[in-house]
Amino acid sequence: MSSSTYHPLPANESQLPLVSPPLTHHHHHHPARFDSHPSRSRLKFFVLRVILPLLSLLLLLTLVIIPATLSNQFSFKQCQDGSCLKWDKVHDLAQNWGLGFQKLSPTAGPIRSKLKILHLVDKDTAEVLMDRWLLHSHDAFLARPDLVSSAILWGPDFEGWKNTLSLTQNIAQKFGSADHFDAVLVYFNNDQVKFLHIDSKPWFAQVKELSQQGNGVVIIDRPHEMRDLRKAEFYNLANVTLVLAPYAYELFEYRSQFATQALLVHQPHFIDKKIFYHPVGNTRPEDIIIAGDLGAFYPFRARLADMIRKKTLPGWIRGHPGYEDIKSADQRNKKLTAEIQEQQLVDFGNDFGRAKICLVTDSRWAYSVQKYVEAAAAGCLIAGNIPLDRQAMFEKVIVPLSNKDSDDKIITTLNWWLKHDQERISKAQAAQDWILNSFSMDRYAEDVWKMIWFVKEGQRGMILPYEFDFLPKDLPEDG
Repeated sequence: MSSSTYHPLPANESQLPLVSPPLTHHHHHHPARFDSHPSRSRLKFFVLRVILPLLSLLLLLTLVIIPATLSNQFSFKQCQDGSCLKWDKVHDLAQNWGLGFQKLSPTAGPIRSKLKILHLVDKDTAEVLMDRWLLHSHDAFLARPDLVSSAILWGPDFEGWKNTLSLTQNIAQKFGSADHFDAVLVYFNNDQVKFLHIDSKPWFAQVKELSQQGNGVVIIDRPHEMRDLRKAEFYNLANVTLVLAPYAYELFEYRSQFATQALLVHQPHFIDKKIFYHPVGNTRPEDIIIAGDLGAFYPFRARLADMIRKKTLPGWIRGHPGYEDIKSADQRNKKLTAEIQEQQLVDFGNDFGRAKICLVTDSRWAYSVQKYVEAAAAGCLIAGNIPLDRQAMFEKVIVPLSNKDSDDKIITTLNWWLKHDQERISKAQAAQDWILNSFSMDRYAEDVWKMIWFVKEGQRGMILPYEFDFLPKDLPEDG
């Protein structure tokens, strides 16, 4: 599949084909044939020009216009109510519109050359990031010289940065030209704005200025979560043109406003094998581990942790280290460095590698949180609920538990898997193989490289490569 035949899911339903686009075949041309009988010609004309358009209009009213009257725009909330395209229809469109971007060759050729990518973050924040995805993204590109000619982690307060200059001026001075980079992955955390009361608008204006240099610099965001349009101001004011979102259904909230400005891509969490990989068959002295935040965001996780705390389940609770990056500089742990944060993550991976079963839940928002891929890479058997995306695959590799289950059912289920090592190892191995083969950092670098080129070549819209469903109208209590 070449880029010229690639079509992302368009911004509006009015742009969707009413029937699937035909597959490409070898066409055999025949001389024009005419029906010599006038009445048949008139009948054919009537059917083609009147009846079919009327039927098409009726279908359009049913699928698009009537649901749209429920709201001012085709929105995420309509998806909650069940009146927008569900995955079974989106899946057909995805296949027929060529959204299987994994089939494209990642090899840099004469047209798609190596890229220069900047990971933009201020130095203080880079030192204390608990969520290390930005730094691991940088590492992933450094490991792929076949795709990039340079991958730089840099920004305010790093060596060579001058506070008297704008972002564009700083890049021009340090790297030789304002459009030195093809793409810039910008670290922006809404929680920093929320807790530190930062006015981000001047910074967004500087990022937008950078996006307009030369033939255009691709501005990338990889949101941790983006519900309630919390990223809209950033995308609008900073001219973001590539969004790599881990949760598919949240993208639909941004579709009407940004699908003509940006390429909105569902890109699930990836995993750094160097940190989390442990052979499934290793000796595992711990029966069960549960990790992460235990607040109201995760009601089922909190319940499972309480069962461990009360000794009704054998296991231990791995505490959450907290988010230093959302604190002001004077409130942050002065002893904390990037190296210490990285070691904390290694320790976390080692703890998962010591447990037979990792309890993972998807939150009230039914997110396929990063712990699913972390636990799988570490060789744990995952037990918990099934998130909203890639359900068919998750159902094969997860022991299903629900907050609706009784304590006795949860205990009985987990005890069975603890006593049956062969079955546990087999299921855990299937999960590990799937995750490491499909969502490694190497695959991440390839996918982002392709997406940047799609944007540079003018592609806009949505890319939905994986099965997903929409969040129910009433938030589940099952996470």
